[in-house]
Amino acid sequence: MKNKLYLLAGVLLLLLIPLSMWWFSEERAVKRRSVHLMNVMTISADTGGIFRQAKVFSIKGVLAEEIEIESVTIPRANGSFRKDQIESAFSWICRNAKESEFEITEFREVKIEGDRATVRATVDGFMEIKSERIADGFSDVTLHWQKRDGTWVLTKMVWN
Repeated sequence: MKNKLYLLAGVLLLLLIPLSMWWFSEERAVKRRSVHLMNVMTISADTGGIFRQAKVFSIKGVLAEEIEIESVTIPRANGSFRKDQIESAFSWICRNAKESEFEITEFREVKIEGDRATVRATVDGFMEIKSERIADGFSDVTLHWQKRDGTWVLTKMVWN
């Protein structure tokens, strides 16, 4: 009986090692970060002010000190911005958006080069502010990440 327990423990250990290597791989970390960003950008219509403001605090940990944005659909959003400018703009969105929803439906490419990563994905989503939908439908999104102090932070977002 004791030998069977050792055998079972050994088999479980052999299964957990590759699983943990996969889960903690840089590619998985960048994918999780990308999904987290989309979740933060999602605002339910029935979410109250405190929870909306909490999203602003959530986005702080995702952003680099300088972020570049390129958007075909929202030309006024194009440019290079400091982290505090993005936080301020996102705070305004959280207060004024009726609702928004963003979901990565497909990861088309994840490329890791040292401390830099590029994620190309298809995102389905919308954002409604007042009565205007400023984003609606499927988009080709490219996220540029850089690893700083052991954490992947967003340096550039291209939204087509």
